[in-house]
Amino acid sequence: MKLGGLIPFGFVLVLPSCLMKGPAVVNEHLPVPDPHRQVLDVANFSDADWEYFGFYDGGTTFEHQYGGKGAGYYDYRFRGLDQPPTSFTVRARMSAESNERGRPHEKSEVTLAVNGVEIGTRTVVPDDTEGQVYEWKIEDPERVRNLNLKPGDQNILRFSVKEQASLRHGLCLYGAALSKDRSQDAVPITIEMPAEQTR
Repeated sequence: MKLGGLIPFGFVLVLPSCLMKGPAVVNEHLPVPDPHRQVLDVANFSDADWEYFGFYDGGTTFEHQYGGKGAGYYDYRFRGLDQPPTSFTVRARMSAESNERGRPHEKSEVTLAVNGVEIGTRTVVPDDTEGQVYEWKIEDPERVRNLNLKPGDQNILRFSVKEQASLRHGLCLYGAALSKDRSQDAVPITIEMPAEQTR
């Protein structure tokens, strides 16, 4: 992949249009504090495809991984359980990645898929440096089984703005707070997979 030079956006690294492999390093030797609730680093994607994308950690709200300005996707790997969970929930703070901030029509339709199985679409707000929190939740056991969750770290969570979407203005996924007064508002990508209680 040929990256070219930096676009002079100050401290923001902007990469050209391409399919990019992210770091997505899962260290098998590190303990997982709670496999039923996993928090993903927004910068630790495994694959991405956008016209341009980068990582922003300036300002006073939240760091975010952004991709714009039309359609594209981010993939993240996560660990499955040894047995199917009773439900499956994903929460993330998101916005569109529009160049014209503050315009109400600069939204994006974001579809979430797990292992290739789509579980819903949310219309996210324009880029305002902090976005909003969105949730996808499956409580039907049959639908959870259809996600084909596998033990280990080979499961894929995909956030995409499709070419056929009517609202295509990129995507920002927000992570850690950049100031102490916003730490309680930070909602990185979070996956909850409660297991059936055993007696």
